[in-house]
Amino acid sequence: MSFIRPEVQTLLKQWAAPAFLALVLLFCVRLIGTGNLILMIMGGIGALACAYFLWFQIKLARIVRRTGGAGVVEVVEREFSWFTAGGGTRFSLDDVVKIEIETNDQGPFAEDLFWYFTLSDGNRHEVLGSAAEGQSIFDLLSGFPGVDYEKVIKASSSTICDHFLIWQKRD
Repeated sequence: MSFIRPEVQTLLKQWAAPAFLALVLLFCVRLIGTGNLILMIMGGIGALACAYFLWFQIKLARIVRRTGGAGVVEVVEREFSWFTAGGGTRFSLDDVVKIEIETNDQGPFAEDLFWYFTLSDGNRHEVLGSAAEGQSIFDLLSGFPGVDYEKVIKASSSTICDHFLIWQKRD
C-alpha cells in the first residue's frame, strides 16, 4: 500500500526524467567550475548533452496524458496498430504523410482528443486520444523529423474545438 495518491504518483513518474537530467546538468556545470581543464571539457560536453535531452524531456512531460480509452495502441517495427473490441486499424508508419490532432469541448465526460493519421493512399485513420495513453504514441512521433511538439502540448490541454497539424511530409 502506498501513502502517495495515484495522481501524485503519475505526476512524479511524468517528471522523473526531467528532474534527473536537471541534477546531472547541475553536476556538469559544477565540473566546469573546477579549474581542471579535463574536468571542464567533460563538464561542458556533458552540460550541452544534458541541456538538449532536458529540453526534450520537459516537452514530453508537459503533454497531458488521457487514460481509460478503448483499445490498445502498439508500435512495433514501424507498424502502428490500434485494436478495439469493435475493430481497429493497422498501417505502416512509412506510409504516413500527415499527422493531426482534433479536439472538442466535450471532455472530461466524453472523448475530446482524436489523433488522425493520413496515409499516402489517401486513407485517414482515427485513434482516440485516451487509447493512446501510453508512451507508444509519443515514441512513434520521434520517427517523424520536424514534429511540432508545442502543438501536441497545446492540443493535449485544449478544452475547445480546434485542429492541430502536428506533422506533414515534405516532398
